[in-house]
Formats: sequence, structure tokens, C-alpha cells
Amino acid sequence: MAEINIDDSMSYQTVLEVHMLFDDDPDYYYLEFDKIQMGNLPLPKSIFTTIIGVAENQADLDIQSEVDSNVPMGDFDLDNLSYTIQKDDILTEIAASNEGNDDAGFMLMQELLSIIFDNQLIQFEIQDTEFIFKAGVSQFRSDATDIPAYLYDLHDQEVVGTETIIGEYNADLFDPEAYLTDVFTTYIFNSSLLGGGFEIEEEIFNKLIYSGAGGFADTRDVQSIQISATETKEIELGLKAIWFEFEDEDIKVKALFRIAGIDSLLEIVAEEVSLESNVTELKFEFTTITFGNDSNEDENYVEPATEYLEILDLSVFKQVFADLGDVEFGEFNSDGDLIISAARLSALMQDGSTDAVEVTGISLQENAIVLEIEAADPELQETLEAFQTALQDVIESEELVDNLEEVLDFEDGGVEEDVYNSVVALQEELADPEGEVTPEQVEDLMENFEELDPETQTEFLETIGDLIPEDLYGEFGDIFGNFDQTGDGE
Repeated sequence: MAEINIDDSMSYQTVLEVHMLFDDDPDYYYLEFDKIQMGNLPLPKSIFTTIIGVAENQADLDIQSEVDSNVPMGDFDLDNLSYTIQKDDILTEIAASNEGNDDAGFMLMQELLSIIFDNQLIQFEIQDTEFIFKAGVSQFRSDATDIPAYLYDLHDQEVVGTETIIGEYNADLFDPEAYLTDVFTTYIFNSSLLGGGFEIEEEIFNKLIYSGAGGFADTRDVQSIQISATETKEIELGLKAIWFEFEDEDIKVKALFRIAGIDSLLEIVAEEVSLESNVTELKFEFTTITFGNDSNEDENYVEPATEYLEILDLSVFKQVFADLGDVEFGEFNSDGDLIISAARLSALMQDGSTDAVEVTGISLQENAIVLEIEAADPELQETLEAFQTALQDVIESEELVDNLEEVLDFEDGGVEEDVYNSVVALQEELADPEGEVTPEQVEDLMENFEELDPETQTEFLETIGDLIPEDLYGEFGDIFGNFDQTGDGE
């Protein structure tokens, strides 16, 4: 609404509309004046261009040169009253304004803006009386992606009919220290029956990260968006989770974002470039970033034909990583490479009772990082090896099976019977001169063990402990922590 003054005593109000033409080209933004509508009176562009032309001729002015010297960026054309700005010029101006400042956040913002321009992720256009914002959703949507199912173990759940309803993150459902105690127990069984190192599996690693981040609850928010004069719409924005996937020669860092009802997966691939001479560090160089790629492993899932974003020039992202420096499980060096340190992982995994253990090596395998560990001095190492030998002897003994029959309940045919059967299967394999215990058999025993209630877990471990020489059992407990301590802390 505009107020028009005719003289000192007369004025009236009318609707004043300025009409513009707009084009969002892949390389530039273009804005052109079309007309002014004052009530029912149209004032076309030609009136204004004629006035400008007459002014230039009568006053011998070069208005175009004056405009050019005062417009800091882009081109303003007086002949058709248009303004054009190259998208590359926006990036150049941002870089110039930040000259001499190596702030990684600013550089990342500039790089992301460049990616948006290059891939036309965001476009603007004018339709009728509306200024329309368009996002290239197809290039960053990940329809078939969710966080790993085991992370929902840290959420409240309710079974309604045949459906499980996932609730909010509940910190009381996961105790990191207790979880690490169970991991060390698993290691003792593995090393006694199979040899091998201390495995930090993906699930363990990612649950620790998810728990440490409080279920990433603080990285999401619900915003109310006004979509009309009387209506609002709530949309969820933010990061749902970050998790790692370990493969033989590389790791993948995955981040799942929720943007206005759209799930989008960011995946960073880092190849192992560790030095063979350094056995206590894993070094990874980031090679590619993809955004919006569905990585569903369901054999019935068909990869969509839609292209996703792949970023190969990671120089700016590596600078951001370098600025992060130390993280709980490793560090980013000055080149932006990730170094996972055996010492840092050992500190992360220990529950306060493993100070007597040193990490002597670290390696990567499918779904896990493996730490080679030994006691801090020869005497402690002798105790550790003696306990492992004694534990194997106990697993082989008939007396263990007899005692477990008094501890485990077989009436319901449930998990307690599964634990018993797992022990019997191990005994049969160990008694066979040609037999060989497999990692799957030990894993089966430990998975069944973890399903037991805390009281039965303690009774199971105490039954084993009672068959180990008392002095050795006590010496081991003094150094490495009580063997019969379960994740419940009992």
C-alpha cells in the first residue's frame, strides 16, 4: 500500500506493485525490472528507460559508468534495467573477504556453497506472485537408509500387536563401563580357546559413540514453519546419528541427517595408509564423500537410477578434520588424516581394571578393530597366560558340565539351556584330537551368556572360577579384576 500526495491538501492511498523477472541459471542469477503497477495504472519499463535516456542526453551524463563504479559485484544494465551476478563471483567475493583467514568453518561454508551452485541443489524462481525456493531433493535423498538396528537397543521400545514402537533414547539402558567389562570377559574366553587379540567390534564401538553423544538428541530440532497466514508446519532438522563401518582395508564414516521429512546419508570413505613399521597406529586417508547414496544391502532392494552427489576434492574437508585435532579414539593430523591409536583405544575400552595390560599392536578386519595386548611386565604376563591355560582346562573338564547342571535351568528350554549346549559343544571339539574350536562357537557361547539375567551370569562365571586354582584365581583378580564380575557390576 502506498500513499500518493497530489498537493498539500490532497492525498490518496493505492496498491503499488513492483514486478520483476527472475532467472536462476546454472551459472548466474538474473533479475530484471518489468513494470510498476500503481492501482489500475501500469507503468511499463519503457517509461523509465526513456526517462533515463533523456536525462543522459540533456545533462551529458554517463549514468551507466556511475552505476558500474558503485555496484561492488555483478552487472547492472541500464538499457533493460537488469542485474546479473555470476555465481562464481559470489564465491570469489567470499574468498576475498576472508583473505588471510584460514578459519576452517568459513572455508567449509564456501566449499558447500560451491557444491550447491555446481549441482544446482538450490534454485529460485518466480511463479505468479510467489518467490519459489526449490531444493534438488532427489540428489541427496536416501530412501532405504536407517541407523544400525542395534543402536535402537538404547531406546525405549514398546510392542503393540506385532509391531515394535521405538521410543526416545534412554541413557539408563546402556552402561558403558559395564559393557566394557563384558567385552574383557569375552576377550579372556577368546584368547584362552582361540588365541588372538582383543576385538573392538563395530557394534561396541558405535554404541559407545551413540551413548557418549546422548543418542544425538541435541543435534536435532523441530522447527515451526509458517506456510500460510493461519497455518504452520513442524519439520524435523538435524543429525540422527554417526556410526563407523570397518572393512579389511578402509573404514566408512556415516552420518544420517533428517531434513524436513527427508533422510539423507553422508558417507565418507577413508582408505588405510598405515606404515607397516608402525604396528600401534592405523592411519586413514579420506578419499571420497557421497551424499544421498542408498547403501542398502537387502538383496531385494533395487538401487534408484537417480544420481547422488560424489565429492572427490576433499581439500577443504580435510582442513576441517585437521582443525578437529584430538578425538576420544584417535586424532586428525595436520593433513586431515585420521589416526586411530592403539593406546587411545585401549584407554577408551578399559574399565579401570586393565592398567596392567599394554597394547602391542593394532589391525583392521571386517567389522572390527583388533588390539594385540599383553601384560605390562613378564610376571603379570605369566599370570595372564597361566589363567588362560587354567580356563581352557576348566572348559574341557566334565566337572564343569556337572556343576552347570546345578546352576542352569533346562525346564523351559530357553537361553540357559543354550549356554549349557554351547559349553558341551566346546568340550566335544576340544576332546577331539582332530577337532578345532571356531570363533563362531565361542561367539555363540558369549551371545547366549549375554542373554542371561545378571544373577545367572554371575553364577555361571563363579562356577567356572571355583574350578580354577584358588591362588591363581585370586592373583588374577588382584591384577586384572574379578573374573566373575558381570556387566551388572555384581
